[in-house]
Amino acid sequence: MRRALLILGILALVFSAFVSVLRLLLPGSSLVEVFPIEPEALQPPAAMLGPANAPTPAPAIQTFPILLTLQQGVDGYDGCVDTFFEYYRLNDNFCRSPELYLRSNNKASVLLRYDLTRLPPIAFGLDRDASIQKATLSVFVIQGRKDTVIGLYRVRRPWDACSVTWNLPWTKPGGGDGAEDRDPDPSSELTTIKATGWLEWDVTELMRDWLRDPAANQGLMLKSFELRWPALLILFSADHPALGSRPKLTIQYEASVRTPTPILPTPTATMLPEPAATPTAPAEPAASPTTPPTPIPTATATPVPGSRVVELRWRPRMNVGNSYNITAVFRTSAQSEDAPVALPYELSVGGHLTAPSFSVTGLSETQQLLPDVNADLSWSWTVTPRLVGPQPLSLDLVFAWRTADVVSAEPGVWYKTKIVLVDRPVATWAQIDMARNTMALLGLGCLVGWYLLRRRA
Repeated sequence: MRRALLILGILALVFSAFVSVLRLLLPGSSLVEVFPIEPEALQPPAAMLGPANAPTPAPAIQTFPILLTLQQGVDGYDGCVDTFFEYYRLNDNFCRSPELYLRSNNKASVLLRYDLTRLPPIAFGLDRDASIQKATLSVFVIQGRKDTVIGLYRVRRPWDACSVTWNLPWTKPGGGDGAEDRDPDPSSELTTIKATGWLEWDVTELMRDWLRDPAANQGLMLKSFELRWPALLILFSADHPALGSRPKLTIQYEASVRTPTPILPTPTATMLPEPAATPTAPAEPAASPTTPPTPIPTATATPVPGSRVVELRWRPRMNVGNSYNITAVFRTSAQSEDAPVALPYELSVGGHLTAPSFSVTGLSETQQLLPDVNADLSWSWTVTPRLVGPQPLSLDLVFAWRTADVVSAEPGVWYKTKIVLVDRPVATWAQIDMARNTMALLGLGCLVGWYLLRRRA
């Protein structure tokens, strides 16, 4: 018995130590990439660099792609409201429910609305001038049935989530086909192919309409007129504790940015005297001036951030369920030992990481000030993949300038999109760590038991 406890304890501790070493070696090292900053993105407005009376040309317009996900409680967005109403509870309201019910045969419907006038800072340039490429509404189903047809309808009537019931505020109970309640035909329709998981509807045209006319955004209604069999779908709501599984609106668009053009000093033209009408004799040469000419004033050099790069540390391969760190550093292209040089304006840099299929936790301040031309700024995030396959990660730096004379300026933008290959591991590191700790405790327990039996003998 003592010998068995000793052998089992040693094997358990050896296994625990082996897993600890494996835990350190297998994740591998991060990939470090350095990307230059385009001068157009970092260039402040000419009015901040040149004399106040210098002419300013019309700024050029630059477009850049953004992939944005709006999800209640994520990245500072709090404009999503949802609820449901059902035939079996005519006068009940469910605005605080963490789950939404959707029943076939039009027995229960879901309402959602995303307020596009209360966008977070990461939704840069999402306005009526943005070019919407694609917009998708996604809801997560935790219980459902395959082959159920679900339609998505545009709501035409204002509603309050905490007042909606089967009878209110509809002209026909249950949000029927009344023209004042909703569109009679669905904007988008799908048939479920599995009982659980994400469901997605295309809402591109609706998104374009809402940006052009925000007052027309009364939200969406999910209905199922399925008659072949009864079906109950349970969805995660915007109040569910699992942030990453709340309904989400994913928007792929191109934002327009006015890029200031630097102005070069232009010499002042001098008017020449008109020639005499009919000269009778060659004119005498003009006398030399007795005073030296006034020199043309030279603009004083204004310190601006020089050549800069973004150093990005990330992992090109990840596993579902594991957490990884991503770091971005906004720095000069070469190390400088010069003394700090104050900027003549306030440069604010916002670092944003957009990752629709990841759970993202920011570990640093999003908006940071650059104290001098030689300083560095850094951002870091923890990401956890939720979906398998190639998944996009998009890093955006938004530059904004401010002085005492110029209250604000059109921002400049730098962005980079990377693709992460996400695999499904046999076990997550959290599960492996739990097994390692269990084996370590088992090994220590066996050794303590061996020691006690040895002293008793």
